[in-house]
Amino acid sequence: MNQIELSAGTIDYEDTGGDGPTLVLLHGFLMDASLWDDVIADLSADHRCVAPTLPLGAHRHAMHADSDLSLRGIARLVSELIDRLDLRDVTVVGNDTGGALVQLLACDDAPASAGSSSLPATRSTTSHLASPARRWCSRGRCRRRCSACSCSTCACGLCGGSRSRSGGSPSEATPRPPDG
Repeated sequence: MNQIELSAGTIDYEDTGGDGPTLVLLHGFLMDASLWDDVIADLSADHRCVAPTLPLGAHRHAMHADSDLSLRGIARLVSELIDRLDLRDVTVVGNDTGGALVQLLACDDAPASAGSSSLPATRSTTSHLASPARRWCSRGRCRRRCSACSCSTCACGLCGGSRSRSGGSPSEATPRPPDG
């Protein structure tokens, strides 16, 4: 098991290495990276698998006393891990609470200018979450709620599938910054 010192403390992680597509596998509450052992065994021949043991109750090292261990704080910790390991073009996969972390990474860290083929290179989840900038469809008639997160997606096919968080005017055509 590898270890890395991050801003919140020491994190253990499994890293299979390799040149294939990179998967970052996030476990849930009261679990550790061993949740992914069978998946890693199946995928490691063709993928680089990185599975951290996050501070969600089954971690082996105490975090710093002043660490933000809220879900948003842990999502930032995952982002820091991805950056520190210099991972590029990753797919982040989550189980249970790990799935919530994936959504926070995709919805909160995506820049307002993300294009249809790119969230930041370190955060790729599903083709829906890799949709264009957070804005309302300029035609204003196609807003619907997304089942993957709390955004709205456009289904009209005329505006490129843009999305926005709830709020604002459906006729807005300019990107809005993410809610605080």
